Amino acid sequence: MFGAYTLLDLQWLDADRIYGGIRNFVAPLPTTQSIELWTLLSRRYKDEPAVLFDIFTEPHDRLNDDPSPLNRDDGTTYPADQRSVTMAEWQPWAQTLTSVIRAENADSLVFIPGINWAYDLRGMPTNLSNIVYSSHVYSNKGMEWPEAFGDLSSLLGLSVGGIAVSNNPPPNTTILLPGIGSVTLNEQTCDGGGAPPCSGSTSSGIRVRAIHVIVDNPNSSGVPQGADVIVGEAHADSFHP
Repeated sequence: MFGAYTLLDLQWLDADRIYGGIRNFVAPLPTTQSIELWTLLSRRYKDEPAVLFDIFTEPHDRLNDDPSPLNRDDGTTYPADQRSVTMAEWQPWAQTLTSVIRAENADSLVFIPGINWAYDLRGMPTNLSNIVYSSHVYSNKGMEWPEAFGDLSSLLGLSVGGIAVSNNPPPNTTILLPGIGSVTLNEQTCDGGGAPPCSGSTSSGIRVRAIHVIVDNPNSSGVPQGADVIVGEAHADSFHP
């Protein structure tokens, strides 16, 4: 198949160990075998630019009945009574797993999830390049989307009409472009219209665009009138009873 990407996603560490709950096979953190796995797979697909790497599906706190201690990336474990997984526990793993992939495939696109079942990206970004920060938005996680993941991106060194723009402009910052149209930075809209917070009786959704340019007028720049230019777009949904 042409024009398609393959995302390799580490979901389970094995099919025999249950990490608490009702047959929960998703571990709170990876193991050193995860390092071996990504070394093998990144070496195998190092010449395949359409192969992407999702290093670990959903880092999370140990469940109350999970008997296994949390793993460190050096092969040791955290104290037996520790159950919380914060960025302090997850970021070393994210750095290690990404580094072993990049050692074999320097240009690979790597997906790094947040904590709290991949929902919360507070504490990111890392100092790594070519990274997609992924968030799994479940209905029981609440509506703190801007805090959990919406403010992760920034606009560096951007100027509009010769005027420098801050790295993190407020949501829906609109600047008029005389003779051209307008540009909206950090555009945030809810499904069905309106600005956040987004809420609905059975579902909620938000669309975030880094830069949205609308060309209303004929112009000397040669950009067609009516052009609608979007740079960087993400969408998240939440469905609930």
